[in-house]
Amino acid sequence: MAFKPLGKQHYYLIAKHSGKALGFSSDTLGNGLRQMALDPNNNLQKFRFDPGNNFHWLVMPHYGRYVAVHDSSQADGVPVILWQWAPTQENIRFRLEPAGGGYYRIKAVHSEKFFDVYLAKTTDDAGVVQHSLMASENQLFKPVPVIDQAVGANATSYAEVNELIRTGALGLIGLIPDGGGALKFLVGLFWTEHNKLADLWDQMKSYVDVRVRELLKEAQLKQLREMLAGQLKVLNEIKNSPGLKGTKLEDVILKIVEKEPHFLEQSKEVLPYMVGLGTIMITLRHMMVANYKDLFGKDPDQETLDSNKAKLRSSIKEYSDAVNKSKVELLEWRMSHIKDRNDDQQAGVGWTSTVRDTYDGWSMEWHIYENGNGDEDYKVRAQTLCNSAETRLGLNMNVN
Repeated sequence: MAFKPLGKQHYYLIAKHSGKALGFSSDTLGNGLRQMALDPNNNLQKFRFDPGNNFHWLVMPHYGRYVAVHDSSQADGVPVILWQWAPTQENIRFRLEPAGGGYYRIKAVHSEKFFDVYLAKTTDDAGVVQHSLMASENQLFKPVPVIDQAVGANATSYAEVNELIRTGALGLIGLIPDGGGALKFLVGLFWTEHNKLADLWDQMKSYVDVRVRELLKEAQLKQLREMLAGQLKVLNEIKNSPGLKGTKLEDVILKIVEKEPHFLEQSKEVLPYMVGLGTIMITLRHMMVANYKDLFGKDPDQETLDSNKAKLRSSIKEYSDAVNKSKVELLEWRMSHIKDRNDDQQAGVGWTSTVRDTYDGWSMEWHIYENGNGDEDYKVRAQTLCNSAETRLGLNMNVN
């Protein structure tokens, strides 16, 4: 699907092969674009896509700088840099070519070559260059909306907000180690590439984009979003602080426990934030079991170990149950707008059978007239469409 950026929306660019963000180390002209750990407070990782004639300018909105290919070169391996506004130069013009799964290749207009994390490195500070097309994930990037721009204030979708929370959580607290590991199954409870929750986002996306306030409570969402973003910030500070971190992480867990009811009691309305919070909580609980010695500098006694395991199991169950419950509620809410077939007779004219979706005002009618013209099977057609709509929604939002 062609990339259609939202007006004035800021984005992170997440590299598929590493899960890390693109950004600059400073706003100095000529500074090279790098790969680095996602930091929601770093404005040098935030981009805006300004539209041109079949291309986009990549703008650093907080600095008035533009992304460019160095010296307008067409060679492989030339760095992508920070530059000034030069409207006639093609080396600051880019196209985003869809690659599936929300990822894009970023092509320079002047050279028709692509952004490429050099040598497919997964480490921080790896440079970004232009390179000929390769069938590799280090040329794939996902634009993810910045979380501090409120979901209710623009058309940022349910799916995109949830993806940002996921990316933020994974990036800040190191949820999935470089070599994989046990925590992957925890993430799988909420996010996999083709799970039912992702299908639900796809189904809900158009409705929430257009009418976000009808389902979501904007004031409450703002409060919960700020709370979640605050916890991510605290975790980032703990991650970068010296010394043992166990007591600090325990404090974060206690603060989340205090706020959990606000998420879990309204799970339908705040589903993406509740899922983000659940991932953080489960990860922290798991760290208390698997990494206790690293966090506290000593092995846990048996009572502490058993207690931490019980709390981990409880968190997994609590958030899994809440996610499934909210999916059922969303399905019921959406299905309630697809009305049963309605048959009507107009004297001297004929009969009509109508199917309506009261959510978005969509309707479809079939007619049979008294002179015999029209759809003989008008009732069957209407009922088939009604059943088909309900079946499609049921399949897309089915809960195992």
